[in-house]
Amino acid sequence: MTRHITITPGGIIDRERIVAVMSMRSKPVQRFIGALGAERIIDMTYGYARETAILLDNGFVAITRLSVDDLTELLESTVIPEVVLNDRSTWD
Repeated sequence: MTRHITITPGGIIDRERIVAVMSMRSKPVQRFIGALGAERIIDMTYGYARETAILLDNGFVAITRLSVDDLTELLESTVIPEVVLNDRSTWD
């Protein structure tokens, strides 16, 4: 299983740094996000509705447009083959 998951085109998160996945519909989560301050929030919605907040181990929170169910499915099933950059036999 790869360490990184693609949240949006151009947005990846290291799965090993995820502490919690929370719904933005929850009032306590909304209050928590509001108390964080803009410097700790990573907006990965690209203008779409905010669905999920991902708490990272460094205290940052990534906001995404994915639902909690979609994100859970991504976390459980994403398998991408590792690319070995030093293997020159695949370059030809």
